[in-house]
Amino acid sequence: MADNVNEVTNTEVTQQTQQPTLSAEVAQMMELSLNGGVPPQNVQSEGAAASEGGGGEQAAATPAPTFEILKEKFSYQSPDDAIREIEELRQLKANPPAAAPITFENEFNEKLFNAIKDGKTAEVYTYLEQQQKLEALTTAEVTDDIAGDIIKLGMQFKYKDLTPEQVNYRFNKQFAIPKEPVQGDLEEDTDFATRKVDWVNQVADIKMEKIIEAKLIKPELEAAKSNIKLPEINSQVDKDYVQWKQLMDDQIKLDNEIKEVYKAYTPKSIETKLDFNDEANKIAFQFQYEPDVEGFNKVVDMATNVDKFFNSFVKSDGTFDKQGYLEAIYFATNKDKMLLEAMKQSKNATIKASLPDNSSSGTQRQFPQSQELSEFDKKMRASLAGYTR
Repeated sequence: MADNVNEVTNTEVTQQTQQPTLSAEVAQMMELSLNGGVPPQNVQSEGAAASEGGGGEQAAATPAPTFEILKEKFSYQSPDDAIREIEELRQLKANPPAAAPITFENEFNEKLFNAIKDGKTAEVYTYLEQQQKLEALTTAEVTDDIAGDIIKLGMQFKYKDLTPEQVNYRFNKQFAIPKEPVQGDLEEDTDFATRKVDWVNQVADIKMEKIIEAKLIKPELEAAKSNIKLPEINSQVDKDYVQWKQLMDDQIKLDNEIKEVYKAYTPKSIETKLDFNDEANKIAFQFQYEPDVEGFNKVVDMATNVDKFFNSFVKSDGTFDKQGYLEAIYFATNKDKMLLEAMKQSKNATIKASLPDNSSSGTQRQFPQSQELSEFDKKMRASLAGYTR
């Protein structure tokens, strides 16, 4: 019997030992997920409140969530799967996918959408109103009731400068129905009957003329259905904007790539080394110059932002320093030539300074035979030669 108890106890211990344990952070995320994103209540505080209520019974502590709960509810196979999906969901929330492009059933719907999007609401309303009228009047049978509407709409398309009030005025001038005659007190019945017949004939004549005019105008309205169009969207402007936007995106991408490239550069990367050799005077050495850190960082900033480079040539009065800009370009494209000339002139000046000054004794100042004379030295020699004579 004791062996059975020990066996059961050992089995329980083994099962508890095999139970996956979760970190506090994962347990908290699990609890939030199970509670629909609502933080769990403070169990310890509730237990303390229950004990203070005088019941004498200690509130049972809520067990820590285990992976089995997530496995059962969300079909996770391991805690790593749960953590991975949570990270993916957070990444998706931080970087939502771009909205799918809008598709249209036909070209008309697309044009209608683009016109409204472009702010041409009034033009769209006018277009739809005209289309509706045209559709209704061109498909209906021409009767006295709609003949007037057909004629007026035809006038609107034919005389585009006329306002609706002017169209009505012109229509009434042509097709206004005269008032029905009224018999006077002294008028004979036969006379009134004659006037009444004349009025009836006149009204019939006007109505017939309206119907004929409406039927003549109807083909024009049929043609107008295909002629009126939605407000045009300046597609070239849209294309230019797309190209500009693409250019800006490419420029930003290029700038970021350039910045990444220059991160690997150091002042040593742009060190200048230049060999100088003066065989006549037995002078040979290598010129070396490594930029200081502050100067290097400044040119890197300009290299990654060309606007800063150009702004460096703007004077205090706001004008552009054309000469300074030209000098900078010349030096950049002739750096070695200028440095060699500077070293050569420095060498000549050093040699000249090291010679004894015997001009005051009346003798000619000596120059090394192998030294290349500058224009100044040649003139000085010629001047001294004339003086000694």
